[in-house]
Amino acid sequence: MSFLSPVLDGIYDVIVIGGGTAGLVIANRLSQDSNTRVLVLEEGPHHSQDPKVDNPELASSTWADPHYDHSFTTIPQVGQVSHTLDTFVFDATSAYVCMQIGLNNRQLDVCSGRGLGGSSAINLNTFGCPATDLFDYADGELGISGWNHREIQRCLRKIYALDTPSESQSRELGLSPTSSSALDTSGPVKVSYPKKASPLAKAWLERFEELGYPIKNDPITKTGVGGFINAYTIDSATGTRSYAASAFCSDSVRQRTNLVVLTSAYVEKIRLHRTGDSVTATGVQYFKAGIRHIAHTSKQVVLAAGTLHSPKILEFSGIGSAPFLRNHGINPVIDNPFVGENLQDQVTVGVSFELRDRDRDPVLSIDFLVNPDRGRQAANTAISRASSPGPPAHSPTVAADITLSLDHEQNKAFLTLVDFYDACRRSEGTPNRGSPAQFHQYTIVSRLLHEPTSASAHYTMSDTQHTPRLGSPFGPRRNPGLETEGRFLTLFVSLVHPFSRGSVHIASANPADKPVIDMKYLNNPLDLDLLARHLQTAVDKLIYSSSSIVKLLKPKGRTVPSDLSSCLSSLEGTKELVKSTAFSGMNTVGTCAMMAKELGGVVDAEGRVYGIRNLRVADASIIPMSPGGGGIVGTVYAGAEKLAEGIRRG
Repeated sequence: MSFLSPVLDGIYDVIVIGGGTAGLVIANRLSQDSNTRVLVLEEGPHHSQDPKVDNPELASSTWADPHYDHSFTTIPQVGQVSHTLDTFVFDATSAYVCMQIGLNNRQLDVCSGRGLGGSSAINLNTFGCPATDLFDYADGELGISGWNHREIQRCLRKIYALDTPSESQSRELGLSPTSSSALDTSGPVKVSYPKKASPLAKAWLERFEELGYPIKNDPITKTGVGGFINAYTIDSATGTRSYAASAFCSDSVRQRTNLVVLTSAYVEKIRLHRTGDSVTATGVQYFKAGIRHIAHTSKQVVLAAGTLHSPKILEFSGIGSAPFLRNHGINPVIDNPFVGENLQDQVTVGVSFELRDRDRDPVLSIDFLVNPDRGRQAANTAISRASSPGPPAHSPTVAADITLSLDHEQNKAFLTLVDFYDACRRSEGTPNRGSPAQFHQYTIVSRLLHEPTSASAHYTMSDTQHTPRLGSPFGPRRNPGLETEGRFLTLFVSLVHPFSRGSVHIASANPADKPVIDMKYLNNPLDLDLLARHLQTAVDKLIYSSSSIVKLLKPKGRTVPSDLSSCLSSLEGTKELVKSTAFSGMNTVGTCAMMAKELGGVVDAEGRVYGIRNLRVADASIIPMSPGGGGIVGTVYAGAEKLAEGIRRG
């Protein structure tokens, strides 16, 4: 083996694996101490001054492009017909009904940012804190304390700085007075609101006001349920994306003599040393320009490679299920069968409605990309606008965190099903199946679903077409995409607290192979039932029964899918629509869960891997349960800030 230079093979106090959303926060905070030498190893490139990253309007052009995106793909999401409780639902007569679960054997693409900034470089820029309910309910119940909503908010305020909207801007956007906690911010990530509300946004807010669900607080601090206009990680002074790389790894930060940031550095494994019962991380083995190197640490290693990649690195390092590792020729060092388990994502479905031409703004629509020539022209125009100062002219999306109580009968039917299912699980002893965490998490999710102020879904409406059955002009045909010429709006519905749990594990003994990802989308029939009921309710209440939104639509206009009305006419038809069109919400969490070890945890409350005193995980993989709509990036930022504080304290 060849080992090149002290920069590549030296000794560092802290080695950070992954220069993404969490990794760069950790590296920035620790390297503020000039006596702490920090190395960051990032597999992807530095996207400095790249218009596809800097211009928020071009985010989707990065998806499925290997320069920006790891482009992970799930195994077929088939589910199975079974006579166990987990694949039963019951009808109005309380009879068991066997059903097919999964997504009709489809493979789905899952975006994961590649390069400095990670997924914060390619996401849709929406920003917010996770809702209060999950963290306040789960704090302490999963064997971990100190991660309540107030603590997350405290840490998040150190991450971002809000360009406070003016009074007239707030009135235009329907914003409630921004709370003092949201204003008291001092971080480097720039957050702003759009200048004005589009006709679509105004109609959206008007409809939720009519339904009795106006947002009761600012969307950033996320309290209560209702419709709102998003805040965005956009620098209002430049109109460009503000993300982990620009905020925490700027030119001035990279000038720190105690900080080394290596891009195009592929980590193979963490080197571990056992002395008796004690295991220590001694360094990291990685490839740079095809040559293997070893960086040594005098203090600790922080793993921040992401929900779908961090478990892979742990397993190649000998941390995981001992029998599984031996089957792949890897010597187990720490036997923990929960590494790579507990995988969750906010599965999403979208349906589109044709708009009246006069109500469309072609600048912010991507429907024109159906025509390749017009798409290229629009992209060039957007690139040229990247240097234009100011926040977005108007909101490209509007959102809502909402309960199923929008429709009383739907809500009553679903909660009856939840209670029945819960009673059967307890009476049949099924809580003992799977990891102990599944039962505890099921109890928390079930409790949240019964709370009238706790959102069970995240709705988004955007001025774009969505045709997942056909494919995407940006990447593989499995992605959501465009179909025909026309102007559309799309209503997206996402589950925020799914019951289903998947897994991600190494595929072979070759570190270059991508992991095997089994999301097990809708594997729990309650997820399918809830998502289908939310879709029916959303279309009825927000489209067909809404004069404010209907007036934007073309009379007798097209829908996508074309048979939408037929699909939505029955619950079973809606479920089939969901199974044939649902896609990844790109909000994966949970595979190195922060929980008590006996419940299925991988790390403790300080992010330390159980059994190794100086190895921590600090990315979205440690979040034990999906934190709610729009709250993933805020949770990751805040979690990294909190863990950095703990590392500095020693």
